[in-house]
Amino acid sequence: MKQHGGIRLGAGRKIGSISKKTIEEAAARGILVNRLLARWETVADTCLDLALGRIEYVRTEGGRRRVYTRPPDARMLEAIIEIVIGKPKQNIEGSINLPELQQLAADIRSILTRN
Repeated sequence: MKQHGGIRLGAGRKIGSISKKTIEEAAARGILVNRLLARWETVADTCLDLALGRIEYVRTEGGRRRVYTRPPDARMLEAIIEIVIGKPKQNIEGSINLPELQQLAADIRSILTRN
């Protein structure tokens, strides 16, 4: 019975080569970035309008009253804040088994000192 597969010299993608798809995606991203930068003020204003909502003042018997014609978008507001201030750190729940961690560190040290 013949065996198939296995290691073949010269097979596979060459180290450092870039696929055609990656090149096309980078080009498309570059076009989009250039278009956004050319209209950045309009984009920023639109994002703020979405985040803050649209308000109109309506006259009533008691005076003027503020009415949202489009409610604020909390997700857009959060995205803007994350862009300007940065994303908050998120806590990762779980526990660390210190003896196992120390054993792992010792194993790694012994492997590294062998060479």
